[in-house]
Amino acid sequence: MNDGHVLKVEVLDNVAVATIQRPNLAEESTVFSLSQELFDLALQIKPPFLFDCERLRVLSASAVREFLKFRKDNSFQPNDLHFCAATTEIKEVFTLMRIESYFTWHSCREIALTRLNS
Repeated sequence: MNDGHVLKVEVLDNVAVATIQRPNLAEESTVFSLSQELFDLALQIKPPFLFDCERLRVLSASAVREFLKFRKDNSFQPNDLHFCAATTEIKEVFTLMRIESYFTWHSCREIALTRLNS
C-alpha cells in the first residue's frame, strides 16, 4: 500500500482537495480529490489519517493546479477531470472519473474503521 499523511484539506465547490506527504517521492506533497460525502467521513478520523494514494489516482501538486483552473470556469463536473499537465514532473494525461467508482463510501468506511481501531 502506498500511503501518505494528510497535511491540509481545502473544499472547492463540492470537492475536497487534500495535500498529502508521500515519503517515497521526491515531491514534498501530492494531492487527490474526493466527494464532499467522503470528505465528511474522513474528518471523523483522528489526524494524521492515511489513504491508499494509488487507489485514489494521485495527482501531483502541479497537476491539481491545472484542475483548479478548469474548475473555476466550470469546464468540468465536480467529480470529473480530464486534462494534460504539461509540467516537468508530469507529462501524461490524467483522467479522474467519478472518484466514487474507485473509492466507494463502503471502502472509505472500512478504511476509517481500520485506522481508528489500529
